[in-house]
Amino acid sequence: MDQINFRHKSYEVVETYRNHKLHVKYKNKDFIIIPFNDGIAFSTYLSNKKVLKKNKVKMPKIIKKDREGLMILEEYVPGRSALDIIAKNELDKTYYTELFRIYRQNRFAKIAINYKPEY
Repeated sequence: MDQINFRHKSYEVVETYRNHKLHVKYKNKDFIIIPFNDGIAFSTYLSNKKVLKKNKVKMPKIIKKDREGLMILEEYVPGRSALDIIAKNELDKTYYTELFRIYRQNRFAKIAINYKPEY
């Protein structure tokens, strides 16, 4: 398996996603590492996470930041991906109701959210 160094610790790469996020393992715990190409994208991601958290959008927590390597370590949320669930049309009416509630709340807060399944 591939290895990636994050703040002087070696993580095993389990899977690489299409959006360049890495599912990694360290001491039998799962994490997500998000690599960035430049510092502007890194700081923009952090500021967007802060705004979304302020508006009570539930998302994985940031565990550590590596400003030198331009990477972020986040918690891993186990389960099936949203893309698989939507492709098989397995969502109830309650999910669409909750999605509308989040959309409405963020629209009033003037936050544009990308609803593509890979995000």
